[in-house]
Amino acid sequence: MAVLSEPSRELALKLLREVEYEERLVGYKMSPATGNEQCSLYSLQEVADFLRMDSLEHYLLKGGHPFIGYIDLEELTRWVGEVLGDQELARALEEELKQGESYQSKVALVKPLLKQRLEQCRALAEALTNGSAEAARQEEAQQA
Repeated sequence: MAVLSEPSRELALKLLREVEYEERLVGYKMSPATGNEQCSLYSLQEVADFLRMDSLEHYLLKGGHPFIGYIDLEELTRWVGEVLGDQELARALEEELKQGESYQSKVALVKPLLKQRLEQCRALAEALTNGSAEAARQEEAQQA
C-alpha cells in the first residue's frame, strides 16, 4: 500500500466535508434478500464506510443480512481527483486498482488508502482545532 504524504490544511478540510447533491458519488447496496438499492454518498468518510465486500464466512459467523457496498472504483478514482481535488490519493487508488483482480481484492486494496487519508485529515483538523484553542487562550492571557 502506498504511503500518502500529509495533505494541506485546505485539502484536509475539503476531504472531511460533504459535497453538494450534484457532486455526490452513487453506490449500490447489493443484497440477495432485498435486491439492489441506490445510495447517495456525500463524503469520503461515507464512501469508506459504505465500500464493502465481506466473505460468506463473515455472514455465517456473525449473522445479519449479507450485502455488497458496491461503488464503481474507476468512478471513485475520478471523483476523488476531480470533485474532492486529491490528486495524490486518486493516483494511489489508480495504482492499487491495477493490482487487484476481483472486486473483493480491489476493495481490500482501496479501503486502507481511504482510511489512511481520512486519519491524516482528522489528525490535521484536530491539531488545527487544538491550535486555535491554544491561540485563543494565549490571547486572553495577554489581554488580562
